[in-house]
Amino acid sequence: MTFIIESIGALILTIRFTRHFSFFHAMYLGIFHAISAFNNAGFSLFSDSLMKYKGDIIVNGIVMVLIIAGSIGFIILIEGYKYLRKDIHHLSLHTKITLITTILLTLIGAFLIYLFETMEGSTFAGQSLKVQVLSSLFQSISARTAGFNTVNIGNLTSGSLFTLIVLMIIGGSPGSTAGGIKTTTFAVMIIALWNTFRGREDVNVFGRRIPSVIVARAFLLTTLMSIVIIMFTTVLLLTENQPLLRTLFEVASAFGTVGYSTGNGDVLSFSALFSNGGKLLIALTMYIGRLGPLWLSIAVVKGTTQQRYRFIEEKVIIG
Repeated sequence: MTFIIESIGALILTIRFTRHFSFFHAMYLGIFHAISAFNNAGFSLFSDSLMKYKGDIIVNGIVMVLIIAGSIGFIILIEGYKYLRKDIHHLSLHTKITLITTILLTLIGAFLIYLFETMEGSTFAGQSLKVQVLSSLFQSISARTAGFNTVNIGNLTSGSLFTLIVLMIIGGSPGSTAGGIKTTTFAVMIIALWNTFRGREDVNVFGRRIPSVIVARAFLLTTLMSIVIIMFTTVLLLTENQPLLRTLFEVASAFGTVGYSTGNGDVLSFSALFSNGGKLLIALTMYIGRLGPLWLSIAVVKGTTQQRYRFIEEKVIIG
C-alpha cells in the first residue's frame, strides 16, 4: 500500500517538475518528495522547502494528499479500501472519529491561519486569494507532523504560530507515520467533556459508548505529554534566555517530530541559537515525542489489572 501511494504521488510530481527540470532530475525530485511527504518527514531538496510552489495547485494538492494519507493511519486506509469494495458495510467508530477530527482540525487550522495572516500579518500581503487559501490549508495540514512549508514560518504572526503549536502537539492518527498525542486522543477528550457538560455519565458518540478506561488513558497521555512540553520549555527559557513563543514553538515542533522552526535569522533553525545542552534537550524532546506516547500506551495496557473489589464511593467538591 505504501509503495502504491508513493508511486502515484511520485509520478504526478515528476510530471509537474518536468516543467522546470530535466526528466531524470524531475523524477528524482518527484520520488524524493513523495516519500518524504507520505512518511511525514518534511525533508525537501529545495533550499526554501516548497515556497516556490506556493501557488501551484498540483504540487500543493499532491503533497497534501500524501501527508494526509501517511498521517491518517494504515487502519483507516485499509478499512476505507474494504468499504469501497463493499467488503464491509459500516465504518468503525475509530475511523469515523479519525476522519471527522482530521477534517475539522485541518479546516479550523487553515481558517485561523488565514484570519491571522490577512488581518494582522504581512505574510500574505500582496498575494492572490488562491495563494492565501492554498498556503493556509497547506500549513494547517503540514503542521500535523509533516514539516513542509510554503511560507516563511519565521514571518508568521503570533496567532498563527500558536495555532501551529496546537496542531503540532495533536499530530496525526494512531498507526500512522505521524507523531503527537494523536487525533483520536484529542477527540476522545473533547467528546468526554461534551458528554460531561450534558450531564451524562457515559461517553457516547455515534450510537456507541467509549469505555471509561479509554477516556482515562486519553487524559493521562495528554496530561503527561503536556507536562513534558511545559517542563522542557521552562528549562530552555531558564538556560537559553530566548522569547517564550519561539521557544515553545521549537519544543512543540520537536515533540510532534514536525521539523518546523521560526529560524535563527539566517538559514538555520531556531535551535542553532541554543547551547549544546539546549540542543540535546530538543533532541530528547524529539525522542520522547516519537516513542513516548507509544511506550505510555503499552505500559498502561500491560499495567491494567482486574480488581476484585471497589471502594465505597464518596463525592469531592470541585469548581
